[in-house]
Amino acid sequence: MKGRFPHFLRRFAEALNGGRTAWLALWVFSVMSVADIPVSPVFGLSVTEQTLYVIVASAFKATLLFALGLVMMRVRALWALYLVGIGLFAMLSVVNCLSFVIYGFGISRRLVMICMQTTPAEIKGFSSELFSNLGHLLLSWRALSSMAAVAVLFLAVRRVGKALFTGAVCLLTAAGLVSTVVFSFTYTSGRSAHSLFMRVYRYVEATVAELGEFERLRSGMTDFPRPETVSSSHLARTVVVVIGESASRDHWSLYGYPLETTPFADSIRESLYVFPDVIGSSASTSGNMERILTFKPDDDTEGDGLRFPRVVDMFGHAGYKTFWLSNQERTGLVSNTSGILASNADVIEYVGSESSEDALLFKHDDALLPPFREALADTAACKLVFVHLIGSHTDYSFRYPADAAVFSADDELALPMRPWLDRESAGVVAAYDNSIRFTDAVLREIVTDIAGLDEPAVMVYLSDHGENVYDRNMFRGRDRDFVRVPFIVFVNDAYRQSAPEMTAALEAAVARPFSTAGLVHPLMTLSGTGYCDYDSTYDVLSEHYRIRPRYVDERIWDVSDK
Repeated sequence: MKGRFPHFLRRFAEALNGGRTAWLALWVFSVMSVADIPVSPVFGLSVTEQTLYVIVASAFKATLLFALGLVMMRVRALWALYLVGIGLFAMLSVVNCLSFVIYGFGISRRLVMICMQTTPAEIKGFSSELFSNLGHLLLSWRALSSMAAVAVLFLAVRRVGKALFTGAVCLLTAAGLVSTVVFSFTYTSGRSAHSLFMRVYRYVEATVAELGEFERLRSGMTDFPRPETVSSSHLARTVVVVIGESASRDHWSLYGYPLETTPFADSIRESLYVFPDVIGSSASTSGNMERILTFKPDDDTEGDGLRFPRVVDMFGHAGYKTFWLSNQERTGLVSNTSGILASNADVIEYVGSESSEDALLFKHDDALLPPFREALADTAACKLVFVHLIGSHTDYSFRYPADAAVFSADDELALPMRPWLDRESAGVVAAYDNSIRFTDAVLREIVTDIAGLDEPAVMVYLSDHGENVYDRNMFRGRDRDFVRVPFIVFVNDAYRQSAPEMTAALEAAVARPFSTAGLVHPLMTLSGTGYCDYDSTYDVLSEHYRIRPRYVDERIWDVSDK
């Protein structure tokens, strides 16, 4: 046994030298198969780190595939199977790389979903566009230089000495093995994506199931009732609703937090209507969204939001062109009913992953700004634009670019309010506060754009629910004690001039306790929209507003012990 192992290595080295071109081809296809993985913001790798990882991880994969070929070539049937598998692997690698380079994502649930939902007519139009893009890509200097580099590499590999080639392959393979193991233990996302066959199988299977579930839920939606009772004076020609994620009011400097997490909001505080006593109606995203996007009140019933009139549909009947722009997913583990409740919007765009399983497609919230600006520039006379942020969803450090990190564990440990923190937990709080600050930066862009509009416009920002980030003890997560959320309203100068009665109503309303479950009613007042299900006692802007017990997760929420 002792003699066989070195003998095997010698035989493998001989085969490797004899099959240099085959190994290099496998390495090139392996590079194409993982090119999209380390680029995701989830991993926070620099360009240099991404490049090195792709090179060594691909060398490890190429060596494994080469060794597998040596074993299977001894049996004709297995060798034929191997060749078919390598052919499929090469084809999928090319698809993955080209899709990533042209469209910004490789083989993913988004790509699978697009393929499943594409009609024959769309395929015809898409094909001409694809070939045009490929033509431009292949003639670009990057593509030409890459192909030239690969050609030079193939020529160079044929001429180097045996010892140098074998040593280089072994060194790269060992580095790739270590890097892949470290990657797998460091990140929960992207591990199975290293295998294209596993990726395709999992994504196709899951996408079929998720589309079926989505359609099943959507089929449970009732038609919008009594549309003939909808009317609007279009008091606001543009209505923007920005829905944050997991943003606790208690971590906003706008609300008194000691670290400057909302510098922009702080700087324009006098131009904002800041509501200090607003809560979400649930500790979960889905529980809140089924109320924020419908007329469902914060009552003691659960999971019946689909039977209530929907906000998007009502504004559509009121003459508004409706937009749903989201950096969250349409389906998946973090899925909620928002994708279904917004499915009748005129324009729907998911800028990141359409499924929470598509972790490689996660993007930061500033990716929403281009489609948001396209919505503002749309020629429709009246627009309702929903902007659904990923906000401060865990993992917090994924929610902002590395260069947007302002706070550190030292900043959190210096605060007297959480003496139980250790350095690790303080780092988590710092990441959460950085995510809040990045949301503030995104809001700066949105508010600035709205302020520049000539027509009356209003923006409402709210978070779906709060988050307990070691604020009471060494517990982190969601619970009904931490549902206080930021709720702010901004109106531009055109709106102030055209609707002074509304600014007076806003000033009178800010101190009132409110639940985000009643959002639709003040939205109607701000936009001058009427509907038979409007209830002034739920409208915080109305003089008939009634302070009543607020519900969180179907139980009355008592403010006294919070």
